[in-house]
Amino acid sequence: MKKQIIYFNLILLILMQLDVLAQNNMQKDNAALKRYKNDVFANIDSLIDIPYGEAINIKGEKEKLLLNLFMPPSVDTVTNRPLVIFIHGGGFRNNNKSSSISNKLGIRLGKKGFVVASIDYRLGIATTNTNKDYHEAMYRAQQDARSAIRFFRKNASKYGIDENQIFLAGSSAGAMTALSVAYMDQDEIPSDIDQSKWGNLDGNGGSEGYSSKVQGVFNLWGSMIDYKWIKKGDAPLYNSAGLADLTVPYDSSYDYHSFKYGSLILYQHCLRLGIPTAWLPFYNAGHTLNNIPGQGTAADSKLRQDTLLLSMEHWLFTQLKRNGVDNNITMNGPWKYDADIEQFSNSQSNLITIRIQDHFLGEVGMTRKNLYKDDKLHDNEQGYKVWGNAIKNQVKSIINY
Repeated sequence: MKKQIIYFNLILLILMQLDVLAQNNMQKDNAALKRYKNDVFANIDSLIDIPYGEAINIKGEKEKLLLNLFMPPSVDTVTNRPLVIFIHGGGFRNNNKSSSISNKLGIRLGKKGFVVASIDYRLGIATTNTNKDYHEAMYRAQQDARSAIRFFRKNASKYGIDENQIFLAGSSAGAMTALSVAYMDQDEIPSDIDQSKWGNLDGNGGSEGYSSKVQGVFNLWGSMIDYKWIKKGDAPLYNSAGLADLTVPYDSSYDYHSFKYGSLILYQHCLRLGIPTAWLPFYNAGHTLNNIPGQGTAADSKLRQDTLLLSMEHWLFTQLKRNGVDNNITMNGPWKYDADIEQFSNSQSNLITIRIQDHFLGEVGMTRKNLYKDDKLHDNEQGYKVWGNAIKNQVKSIINY
């Protein structure tokens, strides 16, 4: 009887310990699901003017490269945190790392547990103001951004960075820079860039020997010289722009010093390649999501920016990989919903899925503009004919025609 009581108590103790362990694991899982999605800190810490490298600028002078850093407060016990590096805009001529949107992004993401860096980079356009001059300005900027990425990989433990989760974000010229870092290879460098003067793709701005690869890109009203730089298997891409932007194209209807392919084109290209992507357009908004002259109020512009930041946060969360927790359950691109719908449809005897997207794309994966009305959204008469032909055979088979 005494032995039975001892065994019973031992089993009860083991069960209690297992229950405590399960509760602890559940609490950890709940915390893991909450962090990065919701605010987990009321305040953040910040550091300014951290040197991350140096390089020769357009004046032939050695320029020190600096960044600002936003991070969770020192009470944070996590030491392996995703990093977002923001690159400001300004036409490669002006502005700096203390821009309004970078500060807002740093504070918002810092409260969710991310680390955010906003970098300065070499500015300046040669007086000849040619496409070549803008290409070389982008080239210098992307070299500096690569230096910043390498800096954080080199100092990952110092700043509590997960070196396998580094994302780039940029606005305007900063977005052009981020896109070039993520997708332009050494053999794709525009031929008019003087590599003998400026060096190779990575440059020599510091922290050589470390990778400058990124796990995702935020393109805010930027564009690319060549959308074909983006290839199957490349980093996920989030895009946003104003549809009344007269500075940088959101489509490909004009160019900014040969940077021709804007957010919509890049989004469509990523869809075609199966790259996780997103596209958030803003109607009646210009460059930087500002109001069209004579329309809207300051509150309208602020609302757009707040909407953008919230959307960026949500999409970023879906791209994270953390401790076996799969965040990739929502917002991983419309093609995911297509696949889900098709899978469900195939399981039902009375449902059929018809894919028509490819019928509206040209040979290189770009939208066939002649199929849409002037708003570039709704089909015109020719577009409806293409749509009809795409579903005709399937409809005939359904009704036994």
